[in-house]
Amino acid sequence: MIRGALFFVLLFASFLLTAQNFDYKKHPFYNIYENKLLPDSQRVIGIINLASQHRMFSIIDTPIKLTYIGLEMSEKIGYIRGVASAYRQLGTMYTIKGDMLKALETSLKALSYVDLLKKKYAANRIQIFYVSLLGQLTGVYNRLNLPLKADSVGKLSIKLADELTDKEVQAVCHNNYGSFIMDHAIDYQRALHEFKIVASIQLNLGYTSLADIALYNQSVLYNRLNKFDSALQILRKLEKSSSYKTDQTQRLEVNSSLADVYFHMEDFDSAEKKYLELANDASKSGILIRQKEAFEKLYMIYERKNDFPTAYDYYKRFIKIRDSIDNLDKRVEVTRAELKFESEKKAAVDKEIINRLKLAALLKEQKTKIALNKEKIKYISLELYSARKSFESQKLVLQERQKKEQIIQASEKNKMLLQQEITNTELKRKYTIIFSALLLLLLLVIFYFLRKKQSLESTTKEQVLKSAVIENQMKTLKLQLNPHFLFNSLNSISDYIQKNNIQGADEYLTKFAKLMRSTLESSEEKEILLSEELAMIELYIQLEAKRLGNKVTYHLSVQDSIDVSGLLVSPLILQPLVENSIWHGLAKKEGEGLISIHVKKEDNMLIIFVDDNGVGRKAAVNNPTNHKSFGLGLTRERIELLNKVNNTNARLEIIDMTEGTRVALYLPLLRA
Repeated sequence: MIRGALFFVLLFASFLLTAQNFDYKKHPFYNIYENKLLPDSQRVIGIINLASQHRMFSIIDTPIKLTYIGLEMSEKIGYIRGVASAYRQLGTMYTIKGDMLKALETSLKALSYVDLLKKKYAANRIQIFYVSLLGQLTGVYNRLNLPLKADSVGKLSIKLADELTDKEVQAVCHNNYGSFIMDHAIDYQRALHEFKIVASIQLNLGYTSLADIALYNQSVLYNRLNKFDSALQILRKLEKSSSYKTDQTQRLEVNSSLADVYFHMEDFDSAEKKYLELANDASKSGILIRQKEAFEKLYMIYERKNDFPTAYDYYKRFIKIRDSIDNLDKRVEVTRAELKFESEKKAAVDKEIINRLKLAALLKEQKTKIALNKEKIKYISLELYSARKSFESQKLVLQERQKKEQIIQASEKNKMLLQQEITNTELKRKYTIIFSALLLLLLLVIFYFLRKKQSLESTTKEQVLKSAVIENQMKTLKLQLNPHFLFNSLNSISDYIQKNNIQGADEYLTKFAKLMRSTLESSEEKEILLSEELAMIELYIQLEAKRLGNKVTYHLSVQDSIDVSGLLVSPLILQPLVENSIWHGLAKKEGEGLISIHVKKEDNMLIIFVDDNGVGRKAAVNNPTNHKSFGLGLTRERIELLNKVNNTNARLEIIDMTEGTRVALYLPLLRA
């Protein structure tokens, strides 16, 4: 539950909406926008500032429309500062509205103008603009559940914010990053430190309502750390604040946390009162997640009080709301998949357009060269024509002289005519050679660029096809992993339930759900941290051991020089190897089985040994089971694909030992 970041955005918006009768046409900024005598850049600033002021007093749709007016004007006159400011403001407004996909799109567009702004405006002002955008993006990535993006952008934002003198930007960056690490349970102490920084800054600036947000986030952390007295002290203080009495959003969040604290402290009467109040307020506001939370806890409270009819009534409400939220989550996933598809399609189209533009530029350049050569040829032809005219004129003069001096100059006339003919022939030959050479050069250039275009198109199509085939094969491999494990796990849970072992079923289901969640999240990534892969394989062994009656134990050792949080591996690369050891080595073994996993590095290679003390490969072949495992074959195919794509030398080896089998996995050393 992304409670911290969502509460910050909603309460900040509520803090701004202090009146509903704001007439923006009477505002001074509107007069600036309407004044056609002012420069267009000043009118743009006027309309954008008007939208910013208007969002403080009205629903968010009207200021969004005003901001788009400013954006259109800025793009029309080429005012880069206005374009960037409009996109940043749209990112903030869409975040308040809850349209996170639009918030991400507009915030990233604003970020794309930072380099252009640095060339035109003071570095300090643009740095503040840039850092505030990073803080804004941290919150957007967090609410879109993109933890890797939120973490990297958040760390950069607070590092740069602490170097600035702008305290409001510092507060936003620290709050958004603190909310992210709290929501994803990364480091509660670090989150608590971030919220204390935010509270201190807001109090110094005189923003008591915004300081309450940081206090509330601290109470959420204390609740998660089971420090209920500390959480209760803060929440009771917030209960007396003026914003609690006037702001429904803050009242919902505070009541939710108060009810949770009372429930954990087993003060069920106080918890019941707060959950009833929370359910009523959430129903009026249409906030499904708070209704679900209230109905679930109320049914548990009434069940403890043995009021089973009331408990059953709230249980039905809880299931109805939960199913509704699940449907919403599915729509969000579909939207995210469509966005990813559109993004990839747009990238491919952009690439094709860029290639066409490059080709067009080359053709234009060649046309220019051809035109210049034609001009040169035309000039040479004119020179030749002039020479011919001159020659004919001289020829007429010579003929007149010949008539007067037929006898005396006969020999000289013949000599001159012969010389002129020789000169004319030489000129023709030279011009013919020049023209032929230019024509040949032009043909060669055209042939070269046509061949280059064909080669480029052929290479591009081949690369796209190859990438698509490899990606499809990788997805197919991921989908083929572990269908029988899911079936066996569900059978184990069913067996616990049939034996009325509720605690055992709950423990098994909890670990199973955690493993499935980790598996689904990691399948979206090309590489994950080695620490995450080892954590998933431990969960898998624990579940298989529990299902086999705890006859399987395991041992994990990592070389001291290896930082498992700093290395990357392909997700689910170890699971087929461990599965093979359990089913073909240990399941047939009499007595306890042991799986040993040892991780080390050698010569820029990450080496992982999976050892078992089972019956060995020979005995497994002679005594087959009904379990068919495709894990090793699929893993080999997967390694071959990775080697082709990344040009690496990963490999898999199977070694027969005196007792059991060793599988050695050699992977290239990839650092995070």
